[in-house]
Amino acid sequence: MTSSKYFNNNLKYLRQQRKMTQQELADKLKIDRSTISKWENGDMDATINSVLQIPEILDVSLENLLTKDLTDKGAKEMFEELGYELYVDNEIMLGYVCERKEDYINFYKEDNDISVCCSFNTDILKAINKQVEELGWK
Repeated sequence: MTSSKYFNNNLKYLRQQRKMTQQELADKLKIDRSTISKWENGDMDATINSVLQIPEILDVSLENLLTKDLTDKGAKEMFEELGYELYVDNEIMLGYVCERKEDYINFYKEDNDISVCCSFNTDILKAINKQVEELGWK
């Protein structure tokens, strides 16, 4: 059933983020652990019944599970494709800068307040929004 290019990586990522083993997820779905491994490795498609149960177990929408890259690398890859490099300056600032150093995006987090300082080409607006969303700062 799962012909989604994101399902396999999202499943593994979300399971690991929730500190859940393959066996624990398999138990909740009443299937063999090896089936979870095959799904995550892309060696086997998940059944519709299982796919419909996973969002509730992993606390994710079905749409996001199947249609979005939910892994940590999603926004980072988007920035890198646009020629930006990630840098981290202490624990409160995360930023991206392009090779020309003319465009930059800095995310500052102090207490529960978030500041974004940027000079950028409109091409990267989507990447910025994705990064802010992935960090849970939106």
